[in-house]
Amino acid sequence: MRVYLAGPVDPSLLDECISWRREATKMLAALNIEAQDPTRGGNHPKPTEDGTLGGFPVSAADLVARDKADIRRSDILLVYWPGQSDKRGIGTLMEIALAGLWQIPILLVDPGQQLAGHPWIEVHVTQNHASLAAAIDAIQSYWLLRS
Repeated sequence: MRVYLAGPVDPSLLDECISWRREATKMLAALNIEAQDPTRGGNHPKPTEDGTLGGFPVSAADLVARDKADIRRSDILLVYWPGQSDKRGIGTLMEIALAGLWQIPILLVDPGQQLAGHPWIEVHVTQNHASLAAAIDAIQSYWLLRS
């Protein structure tokens, strides 16, 4: 089983945006589940304080092609939306839309309830979870058994 780790890369929350992916990768590895981390190898947008993206070690086209291929190969899209994120997230919303179109289950962790109530989120998200641990537990207890 493969799980794609989607979520904003917000310059003001960069440590959180990367650390939750590291934590999820470890938790999933303990279950023999492969994590697809779009920030791996440093090949991800480097947001600047003014909200622009700079310092791509690869082209934007290469980055998006790799992420789309990773999503397509994944069994689940795990989305973590940091509680205070307000600058990034466009890419994450695109990933949610693609996973929805490709009928890949989407598990959302949104501690700040920033996405709650939006029709596109309600229609596309398969499950909402209060914490990363709860989402990983759902993967283990429900989704892993279905694969």
